[in-house]
Amino acid sequence: MSNTVKNISLAFLLLLLSSCVMRGPKTDPKSPLNYLSGENYQATDSIMGVTVVDRKARSTEISGSVVGKVKDISDGAIGVPLRNIQVALLTTKGQKIAETITTEYGDFKFSVPLQNGTYQLAVDTQKYVGSRSIEVTSYELHNLALEVASKIPQVKTEK
Repeated sequence: MSNTVKNISLAFLLLLLSSCVMRGPKTDPKSPLNYLSGENYQATDSIMGVTVVDRKARSTEISGSVVGKVKDISDGAIGVPLRNIQVALLTTKGQKIAETITTEYGDFKFSVPLQNGTYQLAVDTQKYVGSRSIEVTSYELHNLALEVASKIPQVKTEK
């Protein structure tokens, strides 16, 4: 391929890329998937005429409630909101990102900057244990239920 063709191809690619980055996709401006909008990204630099964008430092809101299983004779297990329970937000490798305490209604809320990906919500107290995986793909995740179970003391048997 000649240098002229390479230069034209490179110039066309840079022109196409810069027009996409500057305008962004044509989507609903309130959509959490509109990642190239000014709401989520900002221009930080220009390299060879191409605008470079970075994700804005914006917190992801995660909220839900912690529910404990309680046996009901009439219809099996029912969920009861648990208050004053410590909830941890963890990476998939178990590293703690943030902690919070549930309200009197069992509700919790995190507001932390997160990259898209998989995370864990976990409860591990003296009385309750439970966890669930969550997938972060937008800046808001609401109405999550974290179901926990009561810890049952284990009886040691001698052999």
